[in-house]
Order: sequence, then C-alpha cells, then structure tokens
Amino acid sequence: MQFGMNLMLWTANPDASHAGLLKQLRGFGYDLVEIPIFAPASFPVADIKKLLDDNGLAAAGCSALPADASLISADAGEAQRGMDFLKGSIDVCSQLGATVLCGPLYHPVGSFTGVAPTQDERHRYIERMQQLAPHAQNANVKLAVEPLNRFETHFLNLLDDAAATTRAINHPFVGVHSDTFHQGIEEQDSSAAWTKNRDQIIHVHASENHRGTPGKGQVRWDDWARTLQEHNYDAAIVIESFGSGLPELAAATRVWRDLTGDPLVLAREGLNFVKSKFA
Repeated sequence: MQFGMNLMLWTANPDASHAGLLKQLRGFGYDLVEIPIFAPASFPVADIKKLLDDNGLAAAGCSALPADASLISADAGEAQRGMDFLKGSIDVCSQLGATVLCGPLYHPVGSFTGVAPTQDERHRYIERMQQLAPHAQNANVKLAVEPLNRFETHFLNLLDDAAATTRAINHPFVGVHSDTFHQGIEEQDSSAAWTKNRDQIIHVHASENHRGTPGKGQVRWDDWARTLQEHNYDAAIVIESFGSGLPELAAATRVWRDLTGDPLVLAREGLNFVKSKFA
C-alpha cells in the first residue's frame, strides 16, 4: 500500500518551483504524490519527472475535463475535445511513470443539464471510454473514474453508479476511484457500498467531510479502514484537501473559507492519522 498526497492543496500547475514541497512531503513519509494535470499540452514533464526521481516519489495523475469538453455530450466537438484532453493527460502520466489517472473523467465539474443522467449519456460515455481504454493500456495508465456528489455533477454520484458503468465498459484499464468525502454525502452506508463494488475500485482518496485534516471531522475512519483491510486493498490511498488560496480551485470545489491552516501541518498530521488506521 502506498500513501500519497494530492498537490492541489498547493497548486493546480506544478512545476520546478515545487522542488522544496516534494522534498518535504517525502520527508514526512509519503510514498506518492498525486499530480494535477489540467493543461497536458504544456505540462512540464521533464521538470516534474526529475523532482519525482530526485525524491524517490511515485506518482498518480488527477484531472477533470475543461469546460468545453465532455465524454457524455451529444455534441461531437465537445466529445472529441474530451477524448483529446484525456489522451494528452494519459500521455503525461506515462512519461511521469504514473500508472493511474483519476478524477471525474466524464464531464466538467459543476456543469449540469438540470435533469438526471440519461441512458443516452451513459451509452455515449461507455462507448467513448471503450475507445479510449486501449490508449490507456498501451501507456500502462489505468483510468480511475470518480463519482462526485450531486452538487458537483449529475452524472455519477454513487459507487454503484460508477461501478455499473465501469463494468459495462469492461476493460482492465478502467476502474473506479473511491473518495470518502463524496461517499459521506451520497452513500447510505459507505462501507457496504465499497464492499459491493470492491471488484472495480482501483484508487482511493482519504478526504475529511469538511475537506480539512483527516481525523478532525465526521468520516467513520475506523469503518473505512476495516473495510479496506478486509478486502485486501493494497493500492494507493491519497489524502485530498483544498485550500482557499487558489481561487480557481476554491471556486470549483466550493471552498469559501480556510479549511486547512498550514498545509504542511495538514499533510504531516493527515498522513500520521491515516497510517495509524492501518498500523
């Protein structure tokens, strides 16, 4: 099992200036960093790969589709832009040595149709992901599809929704990304939902209900850890938190106040807490 930290607590655009941050995270005991990829065409691959290598850190990629791109849209242009964006993000992951690209890989966060997801949207998504999956396999990058809460997307809200979709896609390089924050809003029983869909879950976020330090909120961490252990989960567990210091991320994630205090304190205390649940 690898323990990781999502870099979006500090930046949406990592570059060589974050060398000190990665060194500190490695010093805290992190095995992995989850790297935001929002501009794959201009991503500084060589700089970030060097920082990873210098610090002995593994990586995962995380992303979300831009406003003009969607894999569930009936608009062919939006769909093609979504496919091209994800192919570029997969290629960045491959060059970094990251074997997972996670996130809401279907539709822009915060974009709604005003109605429940339709069968046409589901069919379009399944078909397009089946086209995309071979590219991911050739790059050795698994696509971890994240259900979000109803206030961020209409398309996938439950682990059941996501797992049914990835089962229909039916490709070994497509699975489900589980996040305790979203599950705390949407699931009646997060542990039961996780158990039911264990066969599809390939990536996990440890996120407190208020997006601050894990262990200082209302997530049922003991139940969560016991469930993962009982089902022999041994892939990455990544802490995800957001601060108010990055306006573009604060707006997208609805962070209107400082949830974290010192981000490095959160990173250190959060890692110690999450690791303690598996000691």
